Amino acid sequence: MALPKMPKIFIVVFFPVVAVASVLFFCFQIFSLVARNRRGGGLPSHRRAGGYVRVREAGGEEALVRFPGGEALTVTAILQAPREVVAKSAHSTLFRAELSAGEAIALLRIVAPACAVGAMEAVAAARVLGAVRHANLVPIRAFYVSPRGEKLLVHPFHAARSLRRFLQGLCSSTWKIICKLSIGIAKGLYHLHTASQIPIIHGNLKTNNIMLDADFQPRISDFGHYLLLNPAAAKEMLETSAVQGYKAPELIKMRDVTRESDVYSLGVIMLKMLAQKVVQNSEKEENLKAYNELATACCNPSPSSRPDTKEILKRLEDIQDNS
Repeated sequence: MALPKMPKIFIVVFFPVVAVASVLFFCFQIFSLVARNRRGGGLPSHRRAGGYVRVREAGGEEALVRFPGGEALTVTAILQAPREVVAKSAHSTLFRAELSAGEAIALLRIVAPACAVGAMEAVAAARVLGAVRHANLVPIRAFYVSPRGEKLLVHPFHAARSLRRFLQGLCSSTWKIICKLSIGIAKGLYHLHTASQIPIIHGNLKTNNIMLDADFQPRISDFGHYLLLNPAAAKEMLETSAVQGYKAPELIKMRDVTRESDVYSLGVIMLKMLAQKVVQNSEKEENLKAYNELATACCNPSPSSRPDTKEILKRLEDIQDNS
């Protein structure tokens, strides 16, 4: 059965009305976009929880993401803070910067050639790292991407020395301090490996990026930086660790770091603490032996034969309880 024809009056009125409405809607969208751009200095802003992402249409991308402890940070405050170089490598520079309120912060600047990922990819990686919170880990307060592709990680500045400087000191260390340091480092590494559905690998654990408080509470920094580096820069970072003795032997053939390679680095650190500090003679020989055996097991050439961080932590706590 044929459908009834629409009245001509309906066709004459309906279609022009739809066309006019479509044009008005399109004009409204253009007007809204222009207004937003004017309010944002010409940069459309994509807001997310904990910060914002601003995307330039030309000349690269810019982003600032804030995490707990960095809610008040702004791009201006970060970039205009007076700073001094603390350490430098081929792919990054660490600064001590001072905010206008007098608070000291640590700025880790990753140069653009070493970080090939775009702003959105870098922000995604930074969000994973910025969500990590633990008493034995140095938190990330903010992450900034410049239009030129440089990345800045903002941390609290720890005025106390690193574990490396502590081990280079002339004073002897008590067994109690060695146990406290070892357990604290193991707790931080255990949290990285187990607290999330996807384990966070440190990738470059060494005495230089373990900070000590005045009461010898260790805090691990620089975890997961390989996520922000291009393959060449990440490989160079591992080669530097290899020269210093922290690189697991399997990484000569494998490119990706693993939980097992982190455990190897922890074992090297434990052996350094035992060898480079003169432990007081009052300690039981069986505890020193158990500690040395655990550190040696962490450095087993076979990754599958190394203990995981849960076992390491339990054995360290048993050694401490027996002291």
